[in-house]
Amino acid sequence: MKLERLHLCRSVGLPDGLDAIEPAPGLNLILGANGSGKSSLTAGVLQSLFDEVEDEQLVMTMNLSEGVSLSHAHGKSTWKGGIPQIPPTHLASSYRLGLLDLGQEGDSEADLVQRLKRELAGGYDLGVLSEGRRLKQGYGRTAWQTHHGAEQALQKALNRYDSLQRKQRGLALLKEELRLAEQSQARQQDLEQAKRYLERRKTIAQDEAIVAAAPQNWREIPLDAVEQVQRMESQLAEWEERWRELKREFRRHEEEVAALALDEPLAESDLTAWRHRAKRLEGWEREQVDRQRQRASLTPTLQVEDQGQLLPNIDALEAKILERSTLLQQRDALEVIDPGDGPPSDQRPESIQLGRGLLVQWLHSARPRQLPPWILFVLALLVLMGSVLGIQGEWLGYGVAALALFMLVWTRHEPESGRTRLQRDYENTGLPRPQSWDEDAVGETMVQLNEQLQIEDTVRLQAQLRRQNESARTRLQGKLDELDDELKGIARSLGLSEDISGLGLREAVEALKDRRMLAKLEGEVEVAEKAINALRNDALEALACFGLKTPIDGPGLDAFVENLADRSRKLTHLRTQKGLLEERSTQLTSDRDQLLERRDRVLDGGDLDALKARVVEAVAARDAEVRLDRDRRELEEIAAQIDDPELLDCDDEDLQVFARSCEQAFANVAVLSEQIGSIEADIQRTQDDAPLRQADQSLESASEELARLYEEGLECLADKFLAARLQADYQSQSSPQLFGRVRQRLETFTQGRYELELRGKALRAVDHGGLGSQSLGALSHGTRVQLLLAARLAFIEAHEGESRLPLFLDEALSITDPERFEAVVTVLMDLVDQGRQIFYLSCDDADVHRWARATQSLGRPAPNVIRLGHLAELSEYVEPPEVQEPQPGESAADYGVRIGVARFGLWSSFESLDLFYLIEDRLDLVHRLRQVQQRRVGPYVALRSRARNPAHLTHEELALIDHRIALFRDFLRLQRVGRGAPIRREVFNDDRLKPSSRALVEDLVQAVDGDVVALMDCVKARQGDAFRRKQRDLADVVEQILEESGALDPRPILGDPARLGRLADLHGDRLDGEQIASLDRRWSQRILGLELTVSTATTTD
Repeated sequence: MKLERLHLCRSVGLPDGLDAIEPAPGLNLILGANGSGKSSLTAGVLQSLFDEVEDEQLVMTMNLSEGVSLSHAHGKSTWKGGIPQIPPTHLASSYRLGLLDLGQEGDSEADLVQRLKRELAGGYDLGVLSEGRRLKQGYGRTAWQTHHGAEQALQKALNRYDSLQRKQRGLALLKEELRLAEQSQARQQDLEQAKRYLERRKTIAQDEAIVAAAPQNWREIPLDAVEQVQRMESQLAEWEERWRELKREFRRHEEEVAALALDEPLAESDLTAWRHRAKRLEGWEREQVDRQRQRASLTPTLQVEDQGQLLPNIDALEAKILERSTLLQQRDALEVIDPGDGPPSDQRPESIQLGRGLLVQWLHSARPRQLPPWILFVLALLVLMGSVLGIQGEWLGYGVAALALFMLVWTRHEPESGRTRLQRDYENTGLPRPQSWDEDAVGETMVQLNEQLQIEDTVRLQAQLRRQNESARTRLQGKLDELDDELKGIARSLGLSEDISGLGLREAVEALKDRRMLAKLEGEVEVAEKAINALRNDALEALACFGLKTPIDGPGLDAFVENLADRSRKLTHLRTQKGLLEERSTQLTSDRDQLLERRDRVLDGGDLDALKARVVEAVAARDAEVRLDRDRRELEEIAAQIDDPELLDCDDEDLQVFARSCEQAFANVAVLSEQIGSIEADIQRTQDDAPLRQADQSLESASEELARLYEEGLECLADKFLAARLQADYQSQSSPQLFGRVRQRLETFTQGRYELELRGKALRAVDHGGLGSQSLGALSHGTRVQLLLAARLAFIEAHEGESRLPLFLDEALSITDPERFEAVVTVLMDLVDQGRQIFYLSCDDADVHRWARATQSLGRPAPNVIRLGHLAELSEYVEPPEVQEPQPGESAADYGVRIGVARFGLWSSFESLDLFYLIEDRLDLVHRLRQVQQRRVGPYVALRSRARNPAHLTHEELALIDHRIALFRDFLRLQRVGRGAPIRREVFNDDRLKPSSRALVEDLVQAVDGDVVALMDCVKARQGDAFRRKQRDLADVVEQILEESGALDPRPILGDPARLGRLADLHGDRLDGEQIASLDRRWSQRILGLELTVSTATTTD
């Protein structure tokens, strides 16, 4: 029966309980500081399993193997999945093997022998029980004498019952022998498995021989090596075919290059230049044709005598003719413009402008002043408000209202003197007077003045335009006369009519222009012909090497150049193909070399037949390796199925011997079965006899009569009888077998040094180290604890039955040396192999390394480590490679870094404090303590309480460490005053908090990273939607919970003087003030960890 999951929800020692743990099916190492809940967890498990719960507050759930679970709450245990078979209740204490349980008795030999006998009896002292019941039985002596007859009848019945019991005890022995014989029969299955195991070993040996005989590199030989070589040969044949095809392509390429008749391809720039020349030649030829066509069309229709000087000035003459035409058009345009005459005016424009301005001023002065609407609204509002204030008795209101009213009236009034003056000034101008001096009549007068002023402006503008036209016409006529005289002279010189208005002069000019153009064309034709011939000759000379034989025209040259470009491109393409062919040739050569190299590498210097032989050996080695892997796994499975490990090392002869013994056991089974049947028949006949039934009836009647007077006496008699029988059974049956187991375990634990022997009724220990037989009182404390541990384990193995409950060892090996520690671990690991689940409880993190090292040396898996309390926050213990001595001149800080001193925080467990912090001024003591694995305060104090001194310290050194431990404990307590412990989420599992408020506070704890002050500020501020509909007294409730849990400390933080004063009051009688101040200063610097002391220079070292 194994525990798969444990969850201690609540107990007397742990109100908050522990987190659920999932132990391993084998060895589990539970680490926890003092008070972390190790003992409560062990007590809860055993009390729940044996249904003897003494803790009324215990709430625990356990999941066991085979789907069974047990839960205990409110004093009631509930099983699910069936109730397993649990040993008797009096064996509950046998499963808890603690150091205090094993070593709490006195050191005398009588005490040790008595304790050993009690362990062999399952924890009960039967002799003491019998004696107590015998004394208690005497209290009913008077009643016993009164009913002597009933006693005689009861005695007879008991005699018959004793006879029946003797037969039953004999029957039990025979059944035990029958069971052993049946076990021998069961061993036959192990023998069959052992034969299979031996066959697998032989097969493994044969396969190992095959693997050893294979080539060294057989793993590197591919299984398809022969096929690879054959494929390579076919690939080489294909390569030869591709190589021949490549040679044929090379020959075709050379033929195509020769057909192009080009040594080198013409550059693209040269081709472009020749294209341009061809286009230019073609253009010149086209222009030459156009010139010849134009020359043929230029035949003058009018013969004009050339005076020599006129031909160069023909352009100027033509310009003059065009100028005369332009002047005539301008003169005709001026004659068209004829502005009419307007009516004369008797008024001057200046007087009209003056009168118009006076009328405008009169209109503006006659209208009221115009102000913006919002100003008028403000003035009206001031009048209203001032009137209201004046009515209420505020005279200032009347003043404001009067001022605002005056402004309104002023905007509507204009003095009459201004308008009269304007009327008089207007009448003095002599302009027509309005019919009346009102706004409408004045407006009509202004309209008449505007119309008259517009008419005057129009007449004046027409007269000015007429004068300008006359002047321009006179100027143009003069220019025309001069130009006509000049043109008449030119006409006379040409023999033409002097009528220059006709077409004769124009035709003469056109004829002169044709003669000039013809001469120009003749010159251009000649020059172009020379350029065309030169370009044709250059092309013939330059392109003769490319196949050009005779001069050609522009289109022919263009076609030849394009042909030449095509041949150049094809030649370039052929050269590119040649490069590709060469690359293919290089690639084929490289592929052939690689194929040959791969083939040689696979052949490995041999031929194909040798390769086939090596492949066959490699295949055999691989198959052998696969069989080895399979057979080894099957070998492990067979070994796991064999209960007796001794059969694994047997050969064929040994197995035959075991087989013959099993056959003999088969024969004993028949004999024992016959004897048991005979005895059971005798017992049945004895039970059916009439005297026995009469004795039972007499006993029953006597019991009824004495029920009232002798109940206690009969109970004492039954207890005495049961104790006597149990003691007899243990002495006759269990003691020899248990004694043998205890002796074997003690020899294993002490590595053969001590052997337990029985001399008469006295127990002795034989020391094979040279001291001989000794009394048990002469043994060391550790050896006595190991002797009692051997007795406890032997009793459990003998009387437990089929169900194997877990064992709990509470620091049972803390005073065991390393050699015996590994021996005890060997025995415990054998129990694990037999299906036992073991829990080892410890407060020292170094035990992790000890157990790991011991299991590793045995080839077993490391234990499953479960950490409780503060040890769950510590890093795993790392064993230093060796205990290093301090170097001369080395500071304490440097030495601490070198030996790996663990960091110590303000809220770390006091038991986890490294002794280095206490005695760093005595590095020799630090080194001596580390040599015996004493590093932390917790284990040191535990051993010190048991008067253990493995480092062999003097009395002064022990006193020094004790004084400093006490001083540091008070120093740490005073440093924590006012700071508050770290917040744990479990403290908020309080009924005073509603579920929604509890979830909110837990989220805030995570948000502020455990800062108590920041948490209280957030809760008191109640900012955000998260605090809506939360309990109103949330801040007060949270503050109470934090104060009760110690997370919120309302006390002020102690300063250095106050703390030193209290430390001096507490420890001034043992340490002087300077030493206390020095240690306080050093510890204050070290409190955050050794890394801080390394980074900041300290002078305390």
